[in-house]
Amino acid sequence: MVDAYVLEWMKKHVGKSFPALRSRAYDFSLDDVNERKKYVKISFIGGRADASPLYFWMFDRTLDYLKEKYPESMPIGAKPQPPYPKDSIEGEIWKEPKPYPSNYKVSTHVLDILVYAGVAEYKKTINRETGRSVQGAKYVHPPKLIQVKSSAPVVVESKGIEEHKQLILNWAKSRRDEIIDARLSYSWMNRDVLECVKSRNEISREIIDSRIRNRGAVDLETLNKVTR
Repeated sequence: MVDAYVLEWMKKHVGKSFPALRSRAYDFSLDDVNERKKYVKISFIGGRADASPLYFWMFDRTLDYLKEKYPESMPIGAKPQPPYPKDSIEGEIWKEPKPYPSNYKVSTHVLDILVYAGVAEYKKTINRETGRSVQGAKYVHPPKLIQVKSSAPVVVESKGIEEHKQLILNWAKSRRDEIIDARLSYSWMNRDVLECVKSRNEISREIIDSRIRNRGAVDLETLNKVTR
């Protein structure tokens, strides 16, 4: 049986959409929690096919593994089929005995839900076979929830926008996939999206603080941080 806290969190969030947490990932919606069949259904936002079912035992194996390794971060190792990277979360999910006959990639989707539920977080770690830095995850206790903003549309009061509203909507719709791909691949210096957004936000705060200190001006120290 899946962790009681995680189960309750999932049930409360059925029907809600969640922004992607990883680079090159899609936003997703939590569509169903079937307690009788013991699985979770999610679908991707942006035209991709729905994901395969995420069974309760997959959450159990992931959480048990992360708890066992706590406070260490473990590689995700998401691949459609074995062999999986050594000591990876995907490999732990599909270890023998397998409750399901055929493998499919699930660790990233299971982890997205666990991270949003606040019991796991994404962290860089080391691939035990290659020694390279890879994306991983670790257990979090007590739960640390991520604040999910409302997906309701933002209404902007602007005559100019209102005049060209349909043109803007048609343009955005025709380029939906390009816009989503560009947003999800937002990166520099080989850092993932979350790291880049965090750095960008920190610099934004530095600029605001500098302007407060200097009556609107950006000082040399802050400018150096921006250029770096």
